Amino acid sequence: LAGLLAPVRLRPGSSANRVAHHTQEFAQRPLVVRRGQRFHVGVALPRPLREGDEICMELTLGPTPQVSKGTHVLVPLGGSSPSGWEAELDEGVAEPLVGVAGSEVLWVGLRAPPTAPIGRYRLSVRTRTESGEFAAPFEEKTAEKW
Repeated sequence: LAGLLAPVRLRPGSSANRVAHHTQEFAQRPLVVRRGQRFHVGVALPRPLREGDEICMELTLGPTPQVSKGTHVLVPLGGSSPSGWEAELDEGVAEPLVGVAGSEVLWVGLRAPPTAPIGRYRLSVRTRTESGEFAAPFEEKTAEKW
């Protein structure tokens, strides 16, 4: 894995997400957010980003996700997807990620369009460096009900 940018940990949601999306009263633990509103995903990397490094958030929904149906979404950091999802670096979140001492923590602000399909999404992060590509799925797959 030398030279690859392999994420150490992913965390869907900062503590402020539940309050901002008025879901703090929900009994369930998975992240529940509203379409059209920004939410945060923490990404811990083994090193700071370098010139030429690329990060892309990947969200999939259902057993056979399809780009044409909006159930397979790739959103580059600092850009948007053809279906209207947006991802940008958010330096305003100062919340630490537990268990990742010595890692570079990035908070990514994601926004689903108001027309995004509703359901339980699987979240992963794809990285690309001059050494190659790497994909890291989020284990708990808890990005739910956009």
